[in-house]
Amino acid sequence: MSEPTTGRRILTALSPWVLLIMLLLVPLAPTKADPLNNGEISRIAELLADHDGNGQPDRLGERVTVRGRATVGTDVFSEQYMILYMQDSTAGIMIFSDTLDTPVARGDSLHVTGTLEVHASKPEIVVEHLEVVEGDSRIPEVVPLNRVFGDPGRHRGVLVSGEAIVQNGDYGKDIKMLRIAPPDGSKDSLHIFVSRSSVYYDDFKFDMLDGGEKIRIRGILIRYVSGYTGETFYQILPRSRQDFAIRGLRPMLEDGSFVYADIDTTSERVYVLLKNGLWSYDLIDDRWRFLDAMKDVEGAFGQFEFGVDPQGGVIQLWSRGVGEVYTVDPDTYDIEREDRSFDHRNQFGHYPFYREGRLYVFGGYGFWEHHNIMVFYNQSHHRWGIQQVDRDSPLPARRIPGTGLYDQKRDQLYIFGGEGTEAGYASAGDVSPRKFRDIWRFSFNNQKWDKILTIDQSSREAANAAVSPAIGRTNKKSSSLYLPDERMWFLPSFNAKPSGDRFHLRPVDLRSQETKAEISLEFGSSSQFIPTNYLYNPNAEEAVFVGVETLSNTESHPVRIFRLPADSLLARIGESPFYASMQLYYYLTGLALIGGILFWVYSNRKADDNTKEKEEEQRDFISLDILLQGGEFNSKEVRLLEYMHEQGRFMDSNEIEELLWSDVESYDYRRRLRNDIIKSINKKFVKQVSGEDELILRRKDPNDNRRYRYGLNQNLLER
Repeated sequence: MSEPTTGRRILTALSPWVLLIMLLLVPLAPTKADPLNNGEISRIAELLADHDGNGQPDRLGERVTVRGRATVGTDVFSEQYMILYMQDSTAGIMIFSDTLDTPVARGDSLHVTGTLEVHASKPEIVVEHLEVVEGDSRIPEVVPLNRVFGDPGRHRGVLVSGEAIVQNGDYGKDIKMLRIAPPDGSKDSLHIFVSRSSVYYDDFKFDMLDGGEKIRIRGILIRYVSGYTGETFYQILPRSRQDFAIRGLRPMLEDGSFVYADIDTTSERVYVLLKNGLWSYDLIDDRWRFLDAMKDVEGAFGQFEFGVDPQGGVIQLWSRGVGEVYTVDPDTYDIEREDRSFDHRNQFGHYPFYREGRLYVFGGYGFWEHHNIMVFYNQSHHRWGIQQVDRDSPLPARRIPGTGLYDQKRDQLYIFGGEGTEAGYASAGDVSPRKFRDIWRFSFNNQKWDKILTIDQSSREAANAAVSPAIGRTNKKSSSLYLPDERMWFLPSFNAKPSGDRFHLRPVDLRSQETKAEISLEFGSSSQFIPTNYLYNPNAEEAVFVGVETLSNTESHPVRIFRLPADSLLARIGESPFYASMQLYYYLTGLALIGGILFWVYSNRKADDNTKEKEEEQRDFISLDILLQGGEFNSKEVRLLEYMHEQGRFMDSNEIEELLWSDVESYDYRRRLRNDIIKSINKKFVKQVSGEDELILRRKDPNDNRRYRYGLNQNLLER
């Protein structure tokens, strides 16, 4: 008992000295809260408070510390100074410094100390210390605009978003401003304000708007008191062009200008590039949106080709003659040059396509020579390479190809027609122009070309921009339409006769390698609508046509999207025209031999029947039970296959959808699920049996030529 008692006595005797040492050391210990004040964190709403009503914050001139999230990053509202906005759960405030260059991104967590001041009637913290706190980036909660209109003073400095109606605008030398009202027609109003100091000043084209236009706006709400009139305004500061969308706005094509288009099937969005910038059309909600003016491109858009990489969803521009490559970020629309090359000027008029995330181009003209080479852009080396071709392969003639397609499923490129010369290059003696109407196929599996067929010359030439002075040029990547599941390729054609001024499509069946009769479209005459780009959306199984309305007495034309279900397009296809097939040739050359052929057929018929019976006996059929036991198919796929096998017939799409997704109400979603499961089954089947035939077939409904029915390929299964 003596040892603990002695210890307590010693501790009691030392306590005053220990406490004194600790008190001396406490001020020396670093405070993580802030090096410039006592570390007290203020709420932003407290800093904005004006209890005495003198028009100034009560704590003006004090050193303060706040914490919150950045609602806008650096280099947006000013490139010269640090101008940020941050908000906590109570309000938001501007952060300013003319000395710090700490990079801050939207959503960063900030710890800020500085002096509370007022500049141009707006409270701000002039920063002495700013720390970006480590952690996940998170955008603060956005206040709906319909709550802001009635009482904007409660939401100062915070991020707001919503729809509004434009009342009028003011476009000065250094500012752009819109007065807006709520859609419900009340008398409340706010202003949208963009200053010349904003790096995106030129992107806000408020002068395009008239009173009554409906817009969607997102930005930071501030209070501004005029130094001239003393009037108080509440203004929304959009951060970039993405914060501003005009509802119902449609892109306009200037007379003689270009229109480029491509589709991102992942997001189901069509991108259209015009002289005034980049637009998108959302195929889900049927809405246009202006995205960006694309000012960072080195040169005019007309010097480039345009496309969307289906793997990465990024937008790309590259030299018309091949060489320079620019990538556009689909979220920020920042433009970055990728290549370490130069403008080759060697393949003007080439046909471009994407394969396995790489940009490929075929053919073209440059330096007095037509080409039949294929090159690709190598992202890892930032340079172009040449696609190898088997030395024993035939080659298509040198040309500027008319159009083409890349079949991703079969890893094959098809090229149709084009222009060239007899010799292929100008240094030869004969430079007579030559037009091609042949179709060539290149297989990447064996690196060989082969000629498929030659299409006849009809009364309609291939449609192009020359049909109207309203259109300058289009990008070749969207110059024809291809339905990969049916392997049906549609080549545009145009009837130039005044009596039949209509657009058509010439179907080419790549399975049978024959052409079909031209089909008409629902566009009407070219005096009403001119299709310019041809796209396919596999998610909805529909053709998507981009075109312009040809209005009279105007120098600009609305760009319009026309959508047509693939089933409807296929239903219009008839049999191959007699003059468009090889039948005419065989008829003329073989008429004298018909009798001999018929006799030969008759005499060998019995032998042929015996041969077919033997082949039928030797054919390897597949057991569906064994196929399903392999574990490749999921539960819904197994259920569908078993049901189809049990029914032993072809069924319509509604029956399939009711079987598997009776709880899904959306027609479009059910159709997508049905398409996806059939594609998945066929893909797994082809892989499992190492064949080419599909397990589920699609046939036209005999009672309705516009609809299709689905069933098992009984030629592959055991009976």
